[in-house]
Amino acid sequence: MLQLSEELIGQAVSGRRNEFYLFTKAECPRGVGSEDWSSSFILACIQRSLRRIRTDRLDLVQFHNCSEAVLRKSEAIEGLQTAWERGYTRYLGHTGDSRAAKFAVESGVFDTLQTSINIADQRAARIDDPAGTGTQDGSDREASPREHRLEIHESAD
Repeated sequence: MLQLSEELIGQAVSGRRNEFYLFTKAECPRGVGSEDWSSSFILACIQRSLRRIRTDRLDLVQFHNCSEAVLRKSEAIEGLQTAWERGYTRYLGHTGDSRAAKFAVESGVFDTLQTSINIADQRAARIDDPAGTGTQDGSDREASPREHRLEIHESAD
C-alpha cells in the first residue's frame, strides 16, 4: 500500500515540491516477520521512496513499528542518520508505543514521536510502562485513573 501511495503522491506533487511537506514511513522493509533493519536496507528504502515520490528530499522519515530491540542495536538508526546527513530528509521520527517509544525519546536521535492515543485506552500514553499494561510494574492489574494521565513538560528552549 505504501508503494501505491508514494507513487500517487509523486504524480500529484512532483512539479510543485516546494508547496508541500512530504512525510513517509520506513517500516519492516522486507515484509511481515522480517527483521532486516540493516543500515544499508533502510537507506535503500528511503532512496526508493524518493524515486516513487519523485523528489530529492523528504521533510520527515519515520520508523514505523520498529521494536525497542532493533532500536537498541542502532544499525537501523545509523541508516536513518545517513539519510539525514545526505540531505534525503530534514527530520527523523519514530512511530510506536511503550518501551520502543521511550527508548526513541531518550535516544535523542528522533525529532518527532507519533504514538497511539485512544480515549478509552490510554496505556500507550505511558512511555514509562515497561510492558504496555498501563501499570508501572508491568503487572496486569487494572490501572487507576491517576495512572492514566499524560504529562506534558515544556522545555525552556
